[in-house]
Amino acid sequence: MVHVLYDKVNELPRTCLRMFLKPEVVERKEGTDLIAVDCEKADNWLPRNEMEIGSGTKRVLASKIEDKKKTLRLAFRNCLKTMKDHLSVNNVILRDLQCLHPVVRKDEAGRAAIGRLCQHMRKVTKTD
Repeated sequence: MVHVLYDKVNELPRTCLRMFLKPEVVERKEGTDLIAVDCEKADNWLPRNEMEIGSGTKRVLASKIEDKKKTLRLAFRNCLKTMKDHLSVNNVILRDLQCLHPVVRKDEAGRAAIGRLCQHMRKVTKTD
């Protein structure tokens, strides 16, 4: 199942980012494009009432003063940035391991990925 790992590693941050950012900013991005999403840009953020933060968090935010709400939103933003920066969504070996999928094996991109994997793994010997 290693051939689906790259997709899953990209799906997790995409799902988290979609809770706070506009769908068109995040959709269909993976790898370095996903890392490049600008969490600081205000235009990329969903309006406060559209964020998927859960009903309990929304209740707590409703009772807070505006300064506290702003502080919490900044904390959300920092958390997303930290998460995004620490995931291996641009791992080329995981990306190339998709070539093990039965459908991908037969196409040209799959064969090219196998060649790149051999280059990545050139330290592995026959006895290993």
